[in-house]
Amino acid sequence: MKKFAFTLLFLLIAYVIYIDLSQGTLPSASGEKISAKISDEPSQGYFTYKAKAGDTVLSVLERQLDGQMPVSISTAVLDFKKLNSGINPEDIQIGSVYKFPEYSTSE
Repeated sequence: MKKFAFTLLFLLIAYVIYIDLSQGTLPSASGEKISAKISDEPSQGYFTYKAKAGDTVLSVLERQLDGQMPVSISTAVLDFKKLNSGINPEDIQIGSVYKFPEYSTSE
């Protein structure tokens, strides 16, 4: 009985490895281009947000984007700095209004 159980376990592990290597378990890139729209007009590229206690640049962006960041963290930080005259993300203050970049996916 032990041999049978080990054989089934081995086959299951082999199958999982095969699927992981051939198809992958993570979502693949669908070829969508991701772009950051940044301009001088509020309706075309950024939104304003009044900072609250516990807010960080990344938490605000993730909340706006439903938890899925389409760009790297360093890109988001650089875009935040561009929009806010070089203010570092760690220097945001409660009650101040900041501009945050809007990201969209386009085909």
